[in-house]
Amino acid sequence: MTGWTYDAGPPATVRLTTSTNIVSVGNNAGVANRKFSVYNTGTDLGVSVVTLVSTDNVLETFVSGEANLRWSVNGSGATRWGAGGASALDTRLYRSGANTLTLDNGAGGSATLAPGADSVGGIGTKSLRWTTMVANTHDVYAGLGDLNASTTLASGSLSMGAGGAAPIDTRLSRTGPNTLTVDDSVGGSALFRVLGQTSTQQRVHAFVGKTFADSGYVVTATDDTAFWNCGGGNCTTTLPTPVGAGGRELVFKRTDTSANTLTLTPAAGQIEGAASYIVVGGPGRASVTVRSDNSNWWII
Repeated sequence: MTGWTYDAGPPATVRLTTSTNIVSVGNNAGVANRKFSVYNTGTDLGVSVVTLVSTDNVLETFVSGEANLRWSVNGSGATRWGAGGASALDTRLYRSGANTLTLDNGAGGSATLAPGADSVGGIGTKSLRWTTMVANTHDVYAGLGDLNASTTLASGSLSMGAGGAAPIDTRLSRTGPNTLTVDDSVGGSALFRVLGQTSTQQRVHAFVGKTFADSGYVVTATDDTAFWNCGGGNCTTTLPTPVGAGGRELVFKRTDTSANTLTLTPAAGQIEGAASYIVVGGPGRASVTVRSDNSNWWII
């Protein structure tokens, strides 16, 4: 048959005689520059390759003179890529379970799926869903080789840091119904700064009502105003540390007219330049507002 050469081998080989020849299978003529064409109709298969084992390669590409493949697909459908030359295949995409595709380094190690330079990050679906996750769902690293993520999303909490050698140090999270909290990612204080104005319908001040029986009460992170009735005796209360709470205000209001005192003592730092401050009693039902400068409490 013209254009074909048979080599007895081993292995026995049937090949095209010249590099310009082409092969067409089916009832259509071959097309120039397409070395191998298959034409099928109806339910006929275009190309079907049966392998002895699933790890046999069905398709592969070489660049002439290189020692390693650039691309291959084996009988199980796993697709692998490499740089060719002296480098073996180092990236694999395969079905690892029902409805599951996995990208790795070909041996179960990590690999990277990198969007192109012009990509806006979309993957063609309305949402991505991770289920039964116990670790972070999204990690963003500012630079290649950074030890720490600059942004992490996990369990509804958005955590941020400088990246590089610096760990995450700021977190925004839902801490209860209708409640967002900013902290240092482990429950400590953090600063929430707004440049410009904020708009809200109405601020609701959290308040507590206390009496002499509650002496020693420790102001909580959610308290704004404390109403104190010290008619039964002198009262005491402990303010939180002002460190890390710069700008926070607390209001203490006497609701009784007795001469008994209400003593305010910070857990750290000072109040009005002293270790404690006394809200005196009397018919005027005194009130005191204090504000933190991030080191001490001051009367305003």
